[in-house]
Amino acid sequence: MSMLVPSARDMVGTLVCDYPDIDVCVRAVAWGCWRCGRTSPAFGFVHVDDFTGPDDVIDVSAGLELEYVRDLLTLVGSPLASTIKVRASRTAGTSYLSSGCFYCDALFGAFPIREALTDIRVQDAVDNMLLILREPRPQLEVFLLEALRNAAI
Repeated sequence: MSMLVPSARDMVGTLVCDYPDIDVCVRAVAWGCWRCGRTSPAFGFVHVDDFTGPDDVIDVSAGLELEYVRDLLTLVGSPLASTIKVRASRTAGTSYLSSGCFYCDALFGAFPIREALTDIRVQDAVDNMLLILREPRPQLEVFLLEALRNAAI
């Protein structure tokens, strides 16, 4: 925050203090585990409640966005938070933050999850995904997620 000019710091303060919280929803795909065969959530999208159009959802299948989901799940005490962690991928040849099986801890690959999310977006079927969490959060968090999404385009 110290790198921001004073007016930008004031903007952050305004967004945190003066705007009401909004309900943030975490959606997941019911993912069949390649190792144990059980179904666990593969985290896919975050969105503001009632806004599920293809341009309204934020892909949280990897990176800081997935870390945000883990933080939300931890905040509410969900055991699903433990399914998001750094795992080694033989396919990718590296380790990365990933969704994984609740039962056997197998990694769910980011690429296949993103393919499924693309199909869901095209079909405008976000409402059909598992709703894992609905939690009031500061609007600034959603603005930051949107900024990350827009920076990646």
